[in-house]
Amino acid sequence: MHAPLRYQATEFDCGPTAVLNAVSYLFPTEEVPPEFVKTIYAYTLDDVNDIGMPGRMGTSPGALQHLTSWFNSYRVRTGYPMRCEFYSGKDVHLKNDSPVIRCLEEGGAAVVKCILECEHYVTLTGIDDTYVHVFDPYYWDIDFGKKGIVRIEDRPREMNRKISRSIMDCVDKCDYAFCQEEDRTAMLFYKEGKGPEFGSQ
Repeated sequence: MHAPLRYQATEFDCGPTAVLNAVSYLFPTEEVPPEFVKTIYAYTLDDVNDIGMPGRMGTSPGALQHLTSWFNSYRVRTGYPMRCEFYSGKDVHLKNDSPVIRCLEEGGAAVVKCILECEHYVTLTGIDDTYVHVFDPYYWDIDFGKKGIVRIEDRPREMNRKISRSIMDCVDKCDYAFCQEEDRTAMLFYKEGKGPEFGSQ
């Protein structure tokens, strides 16, 4: 069964939560190996604040790049049917030949860095002509009241926001826009078949 996507527990863990949500969107609970959860949290929450406290600046792009390599290595070693790609900088966009669009149109999921008052990770689960389908792990019990940001309440296994493509791909520092080009980050997830079932034994 596909579980509802989850919200972050602190102000800092949007990164690991967004990655877990990408996996949970693609695979039902019984097909997700427990080592995924362990490894995601082991590799993320690595960024330190200005006095060296780990996790207080969330998750670095480097951690997601390393996690991408780990998932692909796991695929090679075990045959698990999930492939990941990592992109940064000018390669993260919603224009023609976008790797993000290609992934979503092929039924995949993406974790991207955007702006939500500060740098923040969200999970993308789909796209249409106007909107990107987004699950934001930060719990907001409000409507933004802004054109192009639509609150979704009845699809907890897929999205809780629809963000217009023009907002997400703009260069201004507005809510849900990708970061400035040099800071853009995307981790793409492709499902390539049914996963094995992991029981309680």
